[in-house]
Amino acid sequence: MASAAEVKPEIHDPETVHNNEAALQEKKDSSELGNEQHEHPTRSVTRDNDRAHYEKFGTYDRYEMTEEDCYDELGFSFPEWKKWMILSIVFLVQVSMNFNTSLYSNAVGGISEEFGVSAQAARVGAAAFLVAYAFGCELWAPWSEELGRWPVLQLSLFFVNIFQIPVAIAPNYATIIAFRTLGGLSTAGGSVTLAMVADMWEPDNQQYAVAFIVFSSVGGSVLGPIVGGFVEQFLAWRWNIWIQLIFGGAVQIAHAIMVPETRTTVLMDRIAKRRRKEGEKNGKPENIWGPNELTPFKERFSAHEIITTWIRPFRMFLTEPIVLVLSLLSGFSDAIIFMFLQSYALVHAVGLCALCHWPCFRANWYWLPVSLAFILPCYQAQRETSQGTPGR
Repeated sequence: MASAAEVKPEIHDPETVHNNEAALQEKKDSSELGNEQHEHPTRSVTRDNDRAHYEKFGTYDRYEMTEEDCYDELGFSFPEWKKWMILSIVFLVQVSMNFNTSLYSNAVGGISEEFGVSAQAARVGAAAFLVAYAFGCELWAPWSEELGRWPVLQLSLFFVNIFQIPVAIAPNYATIIAFRTLGGLSTAGGSVTLAMVADMWEPDNQQYAVAFIVFSSVGGSVLGPIVGGFVEQFLAWRWNIWIQLIFGGAVQIAHAIMVPETRTTVLMDRIAKRRRKEGEKNGKPENIWGPNELTPFKERFSAHEIITTWIRPFRMFLTEPIVLVLSLLSGFSDAIIFMFLQSYALVHAVGLCALCHWPCFRANWYWLPVSLAFILPCYQAQRETSQGTPGR
């Protein structure tokens, strides 16, 4: 027990007590204000849209949707019949693109005769389209990742079809070369159609779908000389271009009507918007956002981002060995196909057709067994995959 000497007397100075009480009250008020601001952060918010967002969702953190959150609504979970229906239309799209490259060869004779250029010069139209096609694929492909497959393919088909018209009514040879080049640059090609396979099949299950689309590329090139032989025999050379336009227009309409969007990030944006809308309607708002919604439009499509996006395929071509090797392989196979397209007609014109007096269209019948050689394996592959069990 402490003695009386050890106990310090309390000081009852009125001024000191008043100052201490004021300090304690100020500390209490600041603490309560801090807690109140912590519990109600809208007090420190100055922007009305931020305050409205917090009052609705209770937090400023926006939850980004992932594939696992909506896997059943993405292209991976489409029914098999729907996947192959989409792929069949995409098959026709790819056929029409390569059909444009090969059917021109049967117009060489007419162009040479009408415009007074050599046959070699007339073939420049085919080369210009092919060279521009190589760059067009790389220019269109990155935007299908940002904007979606459907709008990019529709724009590509639209421009290709539009640029057919000046070629079909060309008053001079220069017009043909100029608009064939623009048509090639407008062609999206397999860089987008093959990407749609990745949108609907997981890597372990996409081999047959890839083979199907690759066949469409080769099949379109083979279909050109088969049709072109009849056109060259019975119609004027300009019909080679008009037929391309008719085929391309029909394919574009079919694609617009029957093919939905398949790009995963675009679908996730739509799903997130729909869930938020349904949540507001039901009185249970959801704080969920798609991948592209979290980045402002100005940032996604600034000048720097546009240049970076366009340069990306060419950077990969130079820095990724697998991309470089496969690109060279694809270019080599295309070179062989189109050298055959140009040379076989010459061989048959002075060879078998000259001896047997065959008309022009018979010179291209040899492409029929080539087509069957590709069709039968792809048909068998499609039957096998349709009978199998799809997996994630």
